Formats: sequence, C-alpha cells, structure tokens
Amino acid sequence: MNIIISIIKTNPKLMDISYRIARFGLKVAALFIPAKEKTMMFASFSGRNYDDSPRALYEYIIKHPEFQGWTFYWGMIEPDKKSIPNAKQIKFGSILYWRTLLSCQVWIGNGGIDKGIDYTPKKRVVVNTWHGTPMKRIEGEENSNQVLKKYRNSKPIDTRTLRCCQSDYDKEIFARVFRASKNCFIMSGLPRNDSLLSYTQNKIREIREKLRIEGNKKIILYMPTYREFEINDNNNTYMEIPVDLKKWQNKLGDQYCLLVRAHYAVVESLNIINNGFVNDVSKYSPLNDLYAVSDILISDYSSAFFDYAILGRPMLCFAYDLERYERERGFYIDIHKELPCVVMRNEDQIIDSILSMNFEEESKKTRFFASKYLPCEGNACKVVTDKILEMLKNNV
Repeated sequence: MNIIISIIKTNPKLMDISYRIARFGLKVAALFIPAKEKTMMFASFSGRNYDDSPRALYEYIIKHPEFQGWTFYWGMIEPDKKSIPNAKQIKFGSILYWRTLLSCQVWIGNGGIDKGIDYTPKKRVVVNTWHGTPMKRIEGEENSNQVLKKYRNSKPIDTRTLRCCQSDYDKEIFARVFRASKNCFIMSGLPRNDSLLSYTQNKIREIREKLRIEGNKKIILYMPTYREFEINDNNNTYMEIPVDLKKWQNKLGDQYCLLVRAHYAVVESLNIINNGFVNDVSKYSPLNDLYAVSDILISDYSSAFFDYAILGRPMLCFAYDLERYERERGFYIDIHKELPCVVMRNEDQIIDSILSMNFEEESKKTRFFASKYLPCEGNACKVVTDKILEMLKNNV
C-alpha cells in the first residue's frame, strides 16, 4: 500500500484521478448520510493530537451559550490515548470517522480533516484554520515539488471553506495554493495564538517550575523547522542540529537555559540528554507555554517567527543550511530584509549575539515585524465562532 501511495504522490495525473474517485465516493455516501443538526467534528494535524487552533476553538465553543446541547467529536489517530472533555473520540481515517464526518454540521481542522479530498456536502460549515503563516513555500510551490502544484491547479476554486489568515500577506498565498475564493477568508489571526496575550506572571512561574528552570535564568527557545529532504538510511526524516551543546552551556549556562523544540516528524531522532541547561521539550504541550516563558526565540525558516512575534520579544535566525534550503524548498519572503534580526550562519554568531544583546532594541524590531504581518491578533476564537454562527443562521 505504501508503494502505491508513493507512486500516486509522484504523478499528478494519478493523484488527480485518485482524488476524483475519492470525491465521487464521498459525494455518493453523502446522499445517504444527511447532516445532523448540532454536531461538530474537530481534527488537528490529521488526528495526531488534541492541540493547535482546533483545540483553541473547541475550548471556546463548548463554553459558548449558542452551542449548548451540541455533540462534539474529535478525530484522533489514537483515540484511547488522551481524554478530551465533553467530546467523543473517533479513530481518524476509519469508516466510522468518515461516516461521522459526513453527518456533522460543522467541520473544524487545521488542514487535512478530509485528507485533502476537498469535498464538502451541502448544509455543512467547514473551517480550515491552517497551522502557521508561511515563510517557506508550501502545498506544491516548493522548488523541489511540482507534482502537487499541477494537481492543485486542476481543481475548481473552493468557494465554501472558511479560512483563517493573519494579514493580506498569508491571504494571498493561501488563496493561490488552495485555489480558494478570497471572499471566504476571515481576517482573524490564528485561534491558537489568542492565549499568548493572556499569560499571567503566576502562570509563567508555574510553567518554569514544571520545566525545572533554575532561579532567574533567562530562557532560550530553539525551534528548528522541518527538513523533508533530510532522509536517513531507514528512509525516515531526521534532524542533526550543527551545534556543540557543551560550548553553549559553557558560554551561556550561568545566565540562560536552552529549550529545544523539534518538529513532530523528527522528534525521535534528536537524541538530546536533558542536563539542567538543555531540555528537549519537543513533546511538551501546549506550545504556547514555551513561547510565554521564553525570553528569546531562535529559529530558521519556521512560522514560529510569526507566532512568537506577538509577544514582542527578541528573535534570532540560525540559518546554517540556507543555500540548500533555499534550493530545495524556497521562500516567499527575502528573509534578510523581512525578518527583524540578522540571518546568522553558525553557532558562534548566535552565542555572541545572545551575550551582547540589547533586549529593548531587539524587541522593538520584533514589534515592528508583528505590526506588518500580525495586525489582528488576540480575538480569533470569537471572530471565527461568530462567523460559524452567522453561517448556521443563514442555513449555510
């Protein structure tokens, strides 16, 4: 089966045919599965976890008086692994999942709730929050991936899915790569980011204690992005960060501690040993806790820059493989001009920058970046929920 899927993914015609068949199958099934009133399905990262913007919306919606008496479902790859209050969990991708999804009146996901089949029956409200503002190319526009782009360009324009965006910048990209009507975009920001503006000092102290951060040490959060072209002998993606953690500890350990957060696709390959200075927090949830307690963010080409900028704190760009990443993946922006920090190529530059940092000056640069790319943050859950209610009252 994996071989068949791999062949389909490398051939735009086969991909188009397979998705046409899947859409036809869902269309036929929907004839026999009408929408049930007051039912809602959520999924995050194709069922991998209970997190991100779908979780933020869910926790807002279940407290909303207009949704009292509704039945809520979560599609999860491992439905028995985590308890979700007030929700019924269903194994993502199972026959029961598809049957339940088709029957639900509202669908909320951050990409992939229907596995890219892109068929929405009538009388349903579908919300795609997506999962970050793209700095690197996505959805077939990557330099080394033209198959998906050819398939996407053969699809009709989507005029029904409600999509979150943070500014005109990501709206233009999403409209193009998803072939989406610009009339369906909600200029709301990401629901998952609402909570970034609500952390109290008491909550930050609790998180520091949970992470066992010593005394008053400042916290550096390092979040390298996913590199799909880094493949090991077992044909799995992995990450080998080009840093000497002993050097970092010797030079920074008196004043700082380091949190490392890897992409979920490479978590198992990090091999970091927690020692009081460095802490692997790749499986820590929620991510916003890590943003809230951190004093400095280090990343490379990740949408984390956009999320963390909401806090107005210093950010550093550690682009150790810039030429290769630009060649393999590509960017939507000139990172040298748009990021509010110098693009650094080796760990010594990063360490020196931290040791000599003027926090107030660097924070000003971040706030200016946020004013351009994140003009409407802090109220996304309400904005999106109000739009869902409007659609329901208008009978979709």
